[in-house]
Amino acid sequence: QNRGKEAIALLQTIISKSGIGDSSDMALVWPIDVLGRTYQKQGNYPEAEKQFLRALHIMEERVPKNSVALQTPLSRLVPLYVEMGRIEDSEKIRQRINTLLTRGAD
Repeated sequence: QNRGKEAIALLQTIISKSGIGDSSDMALVWPIDVLGRTYQKQGNYPEAEKQFLRALHIMEERVPKNSVALQTPLSRLVPLYVEMGRIEDSEKIRQRINTLLTRGAD
């Protein structure tokens, strides 16, 4: 539990002091994703969702809307929504991923 708090503090510092242009820079996707996974492991699902959606938004701003690159941030939401009991939301995301993969656009 304590290591999780330390990891969160470190990741938040990395994100806030990254020196990267703006908060929608692609270089922030990875640390934001790790932060979301850390929150998820702690059972802080609302904060995990917030971070995963933040990473997804950055990706959606930078890659084509049908890019298979969106699969990764979307795939983080599927198990999270299942854990939250939001099965319908999980299925919607799963369908979006399947659409991306069958189109194969990138």
